[in-house]
Amino acid sequence: MKIAIISLFAFFCFQICLGQSSSDRIDISLKNKKSKFVKISIQDAQSLDVEGYDGEALIIRPVNTPAEPTDSAATGLKEIMPSIPSPQSKLIAPQILENSQTIDIKCWYVPNEKRHLLIRVPRNTHLALALNTFLGNSKMSVKNFDGELEIRGSASNFEINNITGPLVLNLTDMTTDPGKVSISHINWQKIYAQKKKLPFYILSNYHDVNFSFPENIKVNVNVTCVRGKLFSNLNIINSQTDSNTKDSFSGRLNGGGIPIYIHNENGNVYLRKEN
Repeated sequence: MKIAIISLFAFFCFQICLGQSSSDRIDISLKNKKSKFVKISIQDAQSLDVEGYDGEALIIRPVNTPAEPTDSAATGLKEIMPSIPSPQSKLIAPQILENSQTIDIKCWYVPNEKRHLLIRVPRNTHLALALNTFLGNSKMSVKNFDGELEIRGSASNFEINNITGPLVLNLTDMTTDPGKVSISHINWQKIYAQKKKLPFYILSNYHDVNFSFPENIKVNVNVTCVRGKLFSNLNIINSQTDSNTKDSFSGRLNGGGIPIYIHNENGNVYLRKEN
């Protein structure tokens, strides 16, 4: 997988600032730039939905979340201190650094109680995505995405479905609380059509990892659970019986094929038959 590393403070990168100090929506054209590695870093959002679509622009916009339920303990009581009106959800204009190989986008969210973002990404983009948050019960979802995908973050919950891979999911940053990872409905047909079968890497410190497969798919599975356990209802055959230990397992499903590596320090791993 092509990975380019660029410092946000590099002096030789071209910096573009869009809009004013804050915005309701950010549009960044990727026309004729899909061969570049696009890196997006989001600060202070509580939830983030990423979806691929047939377009030319990268779109980032805040979405108002439903109002918090009324405090049940206050039933029958009258609020005495007036509520302070919440500020409208805003995004600070991003910092965009571009060179011949990468587009590096860093976004800050104006703090308030509505911290949900929607990002729409043109299909077949090489994307690296980071969500840095210390808010409890945070969530990231990625769906309908074609292209190389790298995800890093400190969110509690991750949902990934209908992607083509390859995937690198690095959840070794500190989180506010143990969470869950759910990966399902991978577009295996597109993966098998590729000349080079690139692997899936999943690294986690505190999340339970749920990975669902069709029972007829051909994969090699390599799992390490340092303080957790491995569970499955698939017919995965031990491929290296002598090297398997209480912490690690290597196996083949339907003779083996696409490599999948999962390393989990504290959570469990569940390899499920996909419905």
